[in-house]
Amino acid sequence: MEDPRKSRSFPEIPGVPNRNELMKPLIFPNSQRGFKIFTYVLSIAAGLYCIFIPEYKGDHAFLPIRRWVHEQKGKLLQIRPEDEEYVKQRTAELAAKVELAAKETVQDTEKETAKS
Repeated sequence: MEDPRKSRSFPEIPGVPNRNELMKPLIFPNSQRGFKIFTYVLSIAAGLYCIFIPEYKGDHAFLPIRRWVHEQKGKLLQIRPEDEEYVKQRTAELAAKVELAAKETVQDTEKETAKS
Protein backbone atom coordinates (compact mmCIF):
# COMPACT_ATOMS: atom_id res chain seq x y z
CA MET A 1 0.00 0.00 0.00
CA GLU A 2 1.32 3.39 -1.00
CA ASP A 3 1.72 6.27 1.38
CA PRO A 4 -1.09 8.73 0.58
CA ARG A 5 1.17 11.69 1.37
CA LYS A 6 3.63 10.72 -1.37
CA SER A 7 1.01 10.13 -4.02
CA ARG A 8 -0.72 13.44 -3.34
CA SER A 9 0.50 16.14 -5.68
CA PHE A 10 0.36 19.83 -5.03
CA PRO A 11 -0.81 22.20 -7.72
CA GLU A 12 1.83 24.29 -9.40
CA ILE A 13 1.35 27.95 -8.61
CA PRO A 14 3.30 30.42 -10.72
CA GLY A 15 5.92 32.30 -8.69
CA VAL A 16 5.75 29.91 -5.71
CA PRO A 17 8.50 27.30 -5.34
CA ASN A 18 7.44 23.68 -5.36
CA ARG A 19 7.98 21.24 -2.48
CA ASN A 20 11.33 19.92 -3.79
CA GLU A 21 12.76 23.42 -4.09
CA LEU A 22 11.63 24.27 -0.55
CA MET A 23 13.44 21.25 0.89
CA LYS A 24 16.83 22.31 -0.52
CA PRO A 25 19.13 24.29 1.78
CA LEU A 26 19.31 27.93 0.78
CA ILE A 27 23.07 28.44 1.06
CA PHE A 28 25.83 25.94 0.21
CA PRO A 29 23.77 22.74 0.16
CA ASN A 30 26.78 20.43 0.54
CA SER A 31 28.50 22.11 3.47
CA GLN A 32 26.31 21.51 6.51
CA ARG A 33 29.18 19.66 8.21
CA GLY A 34 31.50 22.60 7.59
CA PHE A 35 28.99 25.00 9.10
CA LYS A 36 28.59 22.74 12.12
CA ILE A 37 32.36 22.60 12.71
CA PHE A 38 32.64 26.36 12.14
CA THR A 39 29.86 26.94 14.69
CA TYR A 40 31.58 24.76 17.30
CA VAL A 41 34.95 26.45 16.80
CA LEU A 42 33.43 29.92 16.87
CA SER A 43 31.47 29.17 20.04
CA ILE A 44 34.53 27.82 21.85
CA ALA A 45 36.65 30.75 20.71
CA ALA A 46 34.02 33.26 21.87
CA GLY A 47 33.79 31.54 25.25
CA LEU A 48 37.55 31.51 25.74
CA TYR A 49 37.74 35.15 24.68
CA CYS A 50 35.06 36.14 27.21
CA ILE A 51 36.87 34.28 29.98
CA PHE A 52 40.49 35.28 29.40
CA ILE A 53 40.75 38.52 27.39
CA PRO A 54 38.44 41.25 28.80
CA GLU A 55 39.48 43.05 31.96
CA TYR A 56 36.68 42.83 34.51
CA LYS A 57 36.57 45.18 37.49
CA GLY A 58 36.42 43.64 40.94
CA ASP A 59 35.57 40.03 41.67
CA HIS A 60 33.87 38.00 38.99
CA ALA A 61 33.07 34.40 38.14
CA PHE A 62 36.15 33.90 35.96
CA LEU A 63 38.72 35.09 38.52
CA PRO A 64 39.68 31.62 39.90
CA ILE A 65 40.30 30.08 36.47
CA ARG A 66 42.21 33.15 35.33
CA ARG A 67 44.45 32.92 38.42
CA TRP A 68 45.04 29.21 37.85
CA VAL A 69 45.95 29.75 34.18
CA HIS A 70 48.26 32.63 35.15
CA GLU A 71 50.04 30.37 37.68
CA GLN A 72 50.39 27.58 35.10
CA LYS A 73 51.82 29.98 32.52
CA GLY A 74 54.28 31.25 35.12
CA LYS A 75 55.45 27.71 35.85
CA LEU A 76 55.68 26.80 32.17
CA LEU A 77 57.50 29.94 31.03
CA GLN A 78 59.88 30.17 34.00
CA ILE A 79 63.60 30.02 33.22
CA ARG A 80 65.46 27.35 35.13
CA PRO A 81 68.52 28.52 37.11
CA GLU A 82 70.88 26.38 35.02
CA ASP A 83 69.62 28.07 31.84
CA GLU A 84 69.97 31.67 33.05
CA GLU A 85 73.60 31.99 31.90
CA TYR A 86 72.72 30.77 28.40
CA VAL A 87 69.79 33.21 28.22
CA LYS A 88 72.03 36.14 29.23
CA GLN A 89 74.66 35.13 26.66
CA ARG A 90 72.11 34.71 23.89
CA THR A 91 70.43 38.02 24.77
CA ALA A 92 73.78 39.80 24.51
CA GLU A 93 74.47 38.17 21.12
CA LEU A 94 71.08 39.22 19.76
CA ALA A 95 71.49 42.76 21.11
CA ALA A 96 74.84 43.00 19.31
CA LYS A 97 73.25 41.81 16.06
CA VAL A 98 70.44 44.33 16.38
CA GLU A 99 72.92 47.12 17.04
CA LEU A 100 74.99 46.11 14.01
CA ALA A 101 71.89 45.97 11.80
CA ALA A 102 70.82 49.42 13.01
CA LYS A 103 74.25 50.86 12.17
CA GLU A 104 74.13 49.30 8.68
CA THR A 105 70.66 50.71 8.11
CA VAL A 106 71.80 54.18 9.12
CA GLN A 107 74.82 53.91 6.83
CA ASP A 108 72.63 52.75 3.92
CA THR A 109 70.18 55.61 4.37
CA GLU A 110 73.07 58.11 4.57
CA LYS A 111 74.45 56.74 1.28
CA GLU A 112 71.04 57.01 -0.38
CA THR A 113 70.50 60.57 0.81
CA ALA A 114 74.01 61.53 -0.36
CA LYS A 115 73.23 60.17 -3.86
CA SER A 116 70.08 62.24 -4.21
